[in-house]
Amino acid sequence: MTRSLSTLIALCSFSMIAPFAACGSDGGGFPDGGGGGGPDAAVAPTCSAVVGSCTIVGDGPSVCSEFTAPTPAASVEASCTSASGGVFSSGGCDRTGVVGGCRLTGPNIGAGCVTVWYGAELSSAQAQRACAAQGGTFVEP
Repeated sequence: MTRSLSTLIALCSFSMIAPFAACGSDGGGFPDGGGGGGPDAAVAPTCSAVVGSCTIVGDGPSVCSEFTAPTPAASVEASCTSASGGVFSSGGCDRTGVVGGCRLTGPNIGAGCVTVWYGAELSSAQAQRACAAQGGTFVEP
C-alpha cells in the first residue's frame, strides 16, 4: 500500500515535532522548559546550526527533516528511529533533486527550526502549497 503524499508529510512533520512539543512544563519543547513561552519566545530562531536530520522512507516518496540548535541531537535521533522507517543523520538532508523546503518555527518546535525538504515527486508549486497548509515558510534548496 502506497502512502499518500499528505500522509507522509504529516507523518514526517508531526512524528518528529510532537516529541519536542510534549516536553517541558511550558510546552516549549525542552526538558528544562527552555525554548518557548518565556521572555525570549518572540526572538526568531536563526535556523542555521543543523544538529541532525531524519529521513522517512516508505512505499511512497521519502521526506527529510532537518533540526537546528538548540534541539538536542540525541532527541532528534531517538524520535527519528522510533518513526516508521526513520533514518537519522548527524548532518543535514541530502538536497539532491529537492524542489524546496518548508521551514517550521513556533511554540510547537521550541527555539529551533525544522525544515522539511520535498523531493522531486512534487512540483515547486505543490511543495509551496503543502508548506503553506502547515503554516511554514517555503525555502529554496
